Amino acid sequence: MKNKTLLVIIYAIVVVIMSVVAILLVENKDANFWISIGFALVAVTAVFMSALYLTKTKFKDFPAEVPFVSISTIYLTVAVAITLVLGVMVKLSPTWYFSIHLVILAGFTIISIFMIMGKQSIVNLRERTQAAMVDNKMLCADIDVIKRRVSDLPASTKDEVLVLVNGIYEKVKFSDPILHESIFKMDAKIKAKISELSAEVDALIASKCEDISNIKGITTATDRLIADRNNRIKVLK
Repeated sequence: MKNKTLLVIIYAIVVVIMSVVAILLVENKDANFWISIGFALVAVTAVFMSALYLTKTKFKDFPAEVPFVSISTIYLTVAVAITLVLGVMVKLSPTWYFSIHLVILAGFTIISIFMIMGKQSIVNLRERTQAAMVDNKMLCADIDVIKRRVSDLPASTKDEVLVLVNGIYEKVKFSDPILHESIFKMDAKIKAKISELSAEVDALIASKCEDISNIKGITTATDRLIADRNNRIKVLK
């Protein structure tokens, strides 16, 4: 709220000073003068609105919003340059002078629209990536629980099982965290295999059985699924 109030005050001061100085210093207040004042106010307002918008930006959107301040500042610089060169030095006719200003404003407006569209894509991609990273961490946490339970297996089998589970853990941990429609089913199958592995470890602990053939089969299938998933991601990239 304080930042918003400060920006409004600065904007008001800039507009008043700019208008008063221009009116006092320029004697010949022709059509070009008022055109210059009008587009200067538009440019200053664009900078103000982009800065104000930035103060309302959520943290997750912040980097993607910064270019809006840059593009509005560039437009202000271009508008001032056009005023000095074409309005003061060359002294174009009001029709041409207004048209050039209008075309430049339209160009920057179109660029801003494309930036808004691109920004939303960037934010959506970031959100999907963050969701995938969280999903990956949760799956690693599930495997960590399995690793801790492996210590309750018979001494003759727990070391071998731990090696197998650690292998799955490392492959999951370093898998590319990405969400894509084409790998949703693969991810679901991997999660199902992890649940199956957890159930099998619990069953071996309960029965005190030393036959780990099922665990070997589950980890081999899981390895294959993870490899297929990662290969699919490479193709998507």
